[in-house]
Order: sequence, then structure tokens, then C-alpha cells
Amino acid sequence: MHMFDKSFLRRYYNKECTEQERLEFEDWLKSGRYEHEEEWMRAIWEEAGERHEIILGGEERIFNIIQGRILNRGDQNPVRVRKKILHAPLERSVWQIYSWLRYASVILVVLIPLFIIKLMVGNHKPSNAVEFITKSTHNGQHLSFTLEDGTKITLNANSRLSFPEHFSDSSRVVRLSGEAFFKVAKDSKRPFRVRTGAVSTTALGTSFNINYSDKMHTSEISLFSGLVEVTWENETRDVQEVRLIPGEQLIYNFDDDSFSTGAFDPLETGAWKDGIIYFKEAGIQEIIRKLEVWYDVKITIMDEHLIDDIDWTYTGKFDNQNLENVLTGIGYVKGFCFEINDKNIKLMFGQNSKCL
Repeated sequence: MHMFDKSFLRRYYNKECTEQERLEFEDWLKSGRYEHEEEWMRAIWEEAGERHEIILGGEERIFNIIQGRILNRGDQNPVRVRKKILHAPLERSVWQIYSWLRYASVILVVLIPLFIIKLMVGNHKPSNAVEFITKSTHNGQHLSFTLEDGTKITLNANSRLSFPEHFSDSSRVVRLSGEAFFKVAKDSKRPFRVRTGAVSTTALGTSFNINYSDKMHTSEISLFSGLVEVTWENETRDVQEVRLIPGEQLIYNFDDDSFSTGAFDPLETGAWKDGIIYFKEAGIQEIIRKLEVWYDVKITIMDEHLIDDIDWTYTGKFDNQNLENVLTGIGYVKGFCFEINDKNIKLMFGQNSKCL
């Protein structure tokens, strides 16, 4: 490997090196194989020190020249790198007294820019880099997929799951925002962990539902089968741990670091993953919110002055039905009519409703 020392650095700076030397030097930078870091740092430092400039000034000029010449070859679009440049006359004795500080500075302002050059010019990706995949949904969308380990996941609307392309040999960790149903593949050597904010849910071979709401500041874990362990840190940094059994649910509140456990209705919690809309003693506002998200529509009550008089609740389920059928069913029972205009829905109550 060619040794690019102090003399070569000067020649490169003054454009006195041969074309072949220039190409070798720039290819060396792009390769990232810095086999003589100490000599390289010393060369840059001494070049800057001879001009009585603080290292940030000397390194800035060299780095900008190297960056400009390489990028002008058309390998990549230029990326502007800003640094604060300091200039100050210093005596040679001062540089010698603080030589340890100079080399520490070199590590920060020389090797880091070299690493930046390697990434931005050579398009080099470390062989051990972890690639992450993100699956997401919007209003009116459900998404089912299987991870590389065999775990099956269904995302509800307005949800996002991030996970590594390949799990490690010791664990399987994913991050969730929104709601998802997990059917975890068994692997005793690699626990499956779902992170929702500060809460972590760990399982081996289990099926469970998690609903993590940023707006409500809650994380709701409902266990259908198997066993899960839910952990988080409280305000005093102590780790809290709760184990759930099938049919049990934990709701954690991030605002006051409180939680509650109890039984849950599997149909109410998990029907969505099978395409079933389920209402349990739901008021009109809850029904509207759920239908807007499920079908990606906007629902408006035309007789707003009647909203306070709508104090009924509704219980029922619709198995993979379109919006018109759902509104027809609820409207027949509760006495309202509707108009559908693309994604805009009008609900009409009262004696003046033209459908009554």
C-alpha cells in the first residue's frame, strides 16, 4: 500500500503530484483502508503547525481541497460540510507543550471527515450494518405479513412497525407505533420483544395484541395465548415487571407511570384483524371515529344542534361489510339516514330527515 506522508500531502496540496499519484490517493480515501492512521494524522498536523494555525484551520483547508477534487470527478453530488475555522498565532513551544491535545483534536476533525468522505464518495456500506425495514398503514388499510423467523403480524390502520432485515442470534426486537396483532414463532433461544415507547413486551411463542397510542399516551397489551412479560422503568429508574396470562390485559399510562390489569373481551380487542368491525355500547362519536379510520372517509352530522340529544349506545358487529351496509344496519336501529358522496358522508337525524 502506498504511504501518503507529509511530503506527498504538500505536493497534493500544491497540485504537484502526478496524475497517477492523485488517483491512487483519492481511491485510497474512498476505500476506507487507513492502514497508517498515526503517520497520516502526524502529516496533517505538522503541515498545519508549520503555518502557525490551529488544527481546525489547517485541516479545514486540506479537507476542502481533497473533498472538492474528488467530488469534481463526478462520483457524487457535492455535499457541503461546515466547520468553524479558528486562526491564532502561536509559538512553536506552545504546540509542543500541548502535543497530546493536538493529536486528540486530529482524531475528531481528521478521521471523522475521512469517514464522511468514504461514505459520501465511495458509497461504502459496512458489512456488519443492520438494515431496518418499516411497514406502515394509513386510514382504511390493514396489512398482514410474515417476518423471517415465521412470526405473523397484522397491522391495523395508522400503524407502523420497524424491524431488522435479519434478527440477531440472541434476540428479536421490533418497534411499534399504533396497533398490531402478533402471532410469534417459537424460538427459545431468541425472545421476541416489542418496544412501544418506554414499554417492552417480551414473548417466546405467543399471540397478543398491542395498541400503542401517542395521542392517548397509553400502551395496551392483551394476551390471547402463551405468556408475555411487560417491563418498563418508573420515575425512579426502577424496572417494573408484570407477567400476563391468556385473557389478561395490561394498560400502561405514560403520563403518570400507572398501570392496570384485568380481563378483556377478545372480540372487542382482536376482531379488527379478521376484518370485523365490532361496536360494544358505542356512542355516536365513537362510531364515527371508528368508521372514518376503517373506511378512510369523513363523516359529518348535518343536524349539529341534535348531537347533545343523541345519548344512545350501539352494540353490533359487521363481518367484512362495505360502509353502506354498515350505515344501513346502524341507521335502521337508531333512526338516522345518510348520503354517501365519494369519501364524504352525511348523517341526518330528526323529523326533517328526508329518508324517514
